[in-house]
Amino acid sequence: MTADPLAQALAAFRGGDLAAALAGSERVLARSPNHAQALALKANAAMQLGDNDALVGALQRLHALRPEDAPVRRNLATALNRRGNRQLEQSAFTAAEASWRAALEVWPQHRDARFNLAAALRRAEQWAQALALYEALDRELADPEVTLRIAECLAMSGRTAAAAERLRSSEYPPQLLNAVAEVANRCGAIEVAAAHIARAATAAERVDAVLSAQLDAVTRRRDSDALIDACFDPARLGEHSPELQVALTRALALPQTMHDATEIEHIRQRFDAGLHTLVATYDAPRLRRCEPRIAQVAWSNFLLAYQNRDDLELQSRFGDWLAMATSVLGRNLPSIADRRRPGRPRLGLVSSHWRTCTVGSYFGSWIEDLARLDVDLHVVHMGPIEDTGTERFATRAPNFHRFGADVDEFIAQTRALDLDLVIYPELGMIQRLFAAAAFGLGRQQWMAWGHPVTSGLPTVSHYLTCGEMEPEGAQRCYREQLLPLPGIGTRYALPPAPTPRTRAELGLPAGRLAVVPQSTFKVLPANDAIYVELLQRDPSLRIAFSGANLTAEDARFRERLRRAAGAELAGRIVFLPELTRERFLETLAACDLMIDTLGWSGGNSALDALRARLPIVTWPGEFMRGRQCATMLRLLGIEGAIAENPERLAALAAERVGDREFAAQFRERASQGLEQLVDDAACGQALRGHVASALGL
Repeated sequence: MTADPLAQALAAFRGGDLAAALAGSERVLARSPNHAQALALKANAAMQLGDNDALVGALQRLHALRPEDAPVRRNLATALNRRGNRQLEQSAFTAAEASWRAALEVWPQHRDARFNLAAALRRAEQWAQALALYEALDRELADPEVTLRIAECLAMSGRTAAAAERLRSSEYPPQLLNAVAEVANRCGAIEVAAAHIARAATAAERVDAVLSAQLDAVTRRRDSDALIDACFDPARLGEHSPELQVALTRALALPQTMHDATEIEHIRQRFDAGLHTLVATYDAPRLRRCEPRIAQVAWSNFLLAYQNRDDLELQSRFGDWLAMATSVLGRNLPSIADRRRPGRPRLGLVSSHWRTCTVGSYFGSWIEDLARLDVDLHVVHMGPIEDTGTERFATRAPNFHRFGADVDEFIAQTRALDLDLVIYPELGMIQRLFAAAAFGLGRQQWMAWGHPVTSGLPTVSHYLTCGEMEPEGAQRCYREQLLPLPGIGTRYALPPAPTPRTRAELGLPAGRLAVVPQSTFKVLPANDAIYVELLQRDPSLRIAFSGANLTAEDARFRERLRRAAGAELAGRIVFLPELTRERFLETLAACDLMIDTLGWSGGNSALDALRARLPIVTWPGEFMRGRQCATMLRLLGIEGAIAENPERLAALAAERVGDREFAAQFRERASQGLEQLVDDAACGQALRGHVASALGL
């Protein structure tokens, strides 16, 4: 006689074999989808196993059978809320919001789901909707964070007096210190922020709160001078580490998303004035009164390069100041020995990106290329971020060093290697590493184009660049002496080819779809007219961008594009969340055309598009950082993809997005030539030649 499957599953559950209980309940449900006891068993087993997807499925079917069952509704709402939290962690913002809304449809009183939905609306800058939810939560139960968020919503809705009054009505726990500083600065309740900052346990926490408010103010085009003056004595700012970060941020902080070209010029003028003030105020005598730690002046002007201007003069003035400041603040650190230790020349590859990322893909091959020289090669990784890629690089390097994130300790550890030449594959992306380079880690220092703009540092002498990508007369834009490399300048590690996915699987719309696969801060306002013209030319076209993230900068980017396009055209703009590399490639493969960006061209994203066999249109810009994609297409022999001028890019995109012959030719050229483009032995030979000459080999 065959045993009852449900009885077996129940026995497994009572015996603690939850996996067997879950499997048994699913066998029963395969025959009887609405078997209430089997659904309840599945829900209980899934809950204890932590299988939230199975739990949601079981509870949804139970809810359909018993819609008035309060415990089922509460449990389903909790499971849906938990699913939304997990989706948020995966940057699936639209799905997360849908899960929280679904939870509230089942159980409108679910407090956590309402709080999470309110937070999502707040991060998306939907202030009125967020405020309504927070006020409902506040009426039920007083909570300091809810009070704080009500004040924030009021401030961002223009009701600053009401926001300040609300903010003053509560005390806030230490974990909300940074948020209190931000909101207080927005609504002018400076005394609230100052009082809470004064109670912080450490100087680092106090400075971090002020920095948070400063950066928030930069994003929202406000100032934070009143808050700084309330928290610090300007005449003594920097005497206690890490207070100098406040002065640097006030002088040099830049927003990510620009509104238009006029604002870019205004921002650069303000940066110039801030740099003048910084240099004049913090001269060597003043810095000698400050705590001797280089970590205080970790800064790099990363975002300056994304404004599509010649940065040589600004970067050089800052570089001169930073070299002076680090020499004063690093006076207790070990010096570079005048006489080197005997032995082979010692070469260092120093980066904070020896991991799975763009820099690792571009420059990982340099480890093997340079190990072929008669040198003592040291690969140095600046922490704290590591991953499986770090382990792979460590196994390939003759000597691999993991040094910590503290700048001063990192400098001491790296200087102890007694390096004759240090090469930074990227310089300017990580502020701590930039400060270390300003101080100097070896007898000679070079950089490469991982962040393709001059460092402006007097301590960096040469710049390894892609010669093919540089415009005529490029040397005028660099303080360093250019050392050209052929092709794309390196042997690049291509990712696996993407698995074909349908648009439905990827959450993409049907019909013609172009994509601009760049980070939002790389999409300058000068590009907006291209997208508007293209949408006007092709009424069937949609354009996908990054920018779905729930951040203030992404919200500003979305608003800028929608404002430029107008209500009707904006309906055909799609915003994508942050994607894994695998899903990013699959998304590219499912689109019809990539539109390269003016000013900051696709490098890694262009190679990903080529890997996905996605046709591209582009125009080469004034600087190397705007010419990468066009150079790749030219080297591949792809014709008809480069516009005659930037004004023609929209027209070219309109022609190519539906051009099957162009797409076929593009894919054929990419298939035939991409492997050779990214794995050219001449790149390694040229690199070794430059290094051998410098080391006298």
